[in-house]
Amino acid sequence: MPVPELPEEFAAPVPDSALQELIETTLAEYPGRYSVVVHNLADGRYAALNEQQVYYAASLFKLGLLLEVYRQRDAGEVDLAQILTLTAEHANHDFGTLELLDLQAGDTLTLLDAITAMIVVSDTPTAILVQDVVGTARVDVTLRSLGIEQTSFNVSGLPAVARDIAVLLEAIAAGEGVSEASRHDMLSVLLQERIRQGIPMALPVGTAVAHKTGNWTNATHSVAIVWGPAGPYVIVVMSDQPWTREPVVAVSGAVWDYFANPEAEEE
Repeated sequence: MPVPELPEEFAAPVPDSALQELIETTLAEYPGRYSVVVHNLADGRYAALNEQQVYYAASLFKLGLLLEVYRQRDAGEVDLAQILTLTAEHANHDFGTLELLDLQAGDTLTLLDAITAMIVVSDTPTAILVQDVVGTARVDVTLRSLGIEQTSFNVSGLPAVARDIAVLLEAIAAGEGVSEASRHDMLSVLLQERIRQGIPMALPVGTAVAHKTGNWTNATHSVAIVWGPAGPYVIVVMSDQPWTREPVVAVSGAVWDYFANPEAEEE
């Protein structure tokens, strides 16, 4: 899938009090804990709410796998064409997505197919296949190299904080430690995610969104790179609520409208 342009250099964060107030006001009526990070990569406008609050990462761990597998591919350590076997142990982690992929225990697929499946339909069995190839310890080493300290995909509970996830998204967008071709491939697969609940639901039809969700009984997360009306921006919305998309959609729409307002840039 074609990847829209991004700035050659991302603008440094510049705290935006009006954007901050908008986010806080939008979420004030909803129960539960919420964390938000917004960073406009073109002009630097930035706001964060509870960005160090720890949550269960849920499927956001797949973002770490995505960056790590392409780093290892570019280092010549793995081959995306290598054949993997989906075992019964892998299939035990299925939440209904294997049927969408027409896969079952005993089937084989390439590493590239597994990467695509774990992002596009957020399939967990194929994510574990990728994890087996790259190693979760290696993923955490890469996270630490990016300055990510509180989030870990190699310990029980998969702790994650919004600020770290924003850093990880920006690393993917910038192609940290990978070739330009790999940067393009990572963004291309994120642009194809089929789970549109959350951030994409509030955006105009046709908006380019490189997106990832993470949902569980104690987590509703939606994180994205959005090509917006005032340039591309990273937006991370995380909560401890179970499959609760309305607050995420509300924040996404409010942020889009804010960047679409010419007067906001002058404040």
